[in-house]
Amino acid sequence: MTGSSASSTQWRLIDPQGNEVFDQRFSSDATDITTSQTGTYTLLIESDIYDQANSLGSINYRFQVDPISADLIVTNPTAPTSVTWGQPFTLGWQVTNIGSLTSTGWSDRIYLSKDTTLDNNDILLTSFNDSMRHL
Repeated sequence: MTGSSASSTQWRLIDPQGNEVFDQRFSSDATDITTSQTGTYTLLIESDIYDQANSLGSINYRFQVDPISADLIVTNPTAPTSVTWGQPFTLGWQVTNIGSLTSTGWSDRIYLSKDTTLDNNDILLTSFNDSMRHL
């Protein structure tokens, strides 16, 4: 044995590009870290018993970090099957958040299109800002 200390443990967090984003020697197992990007991270845990180089043990864990955000979708759209030129008509829809965070407002846009694909040939009829609503 070299040295009189017990084992020391070090853990390192490696980001999806292979960069070390955190390194710590610790005696407890509770630390909060905020990741800066999504992707697969690797947590390396290395232990050196009595500071002996040949006693190094390591374990690595891989885990996926997914984006946390609001994800707004249009649900329950309603529209007439035909309209008369020059006459008003009613459109309806709901906005639903299927994400993991609360939305802090959004914009709805209504386009006139000859098909089901939004492209440069479509005409923007109107838009609404829902900056005060939260979903």
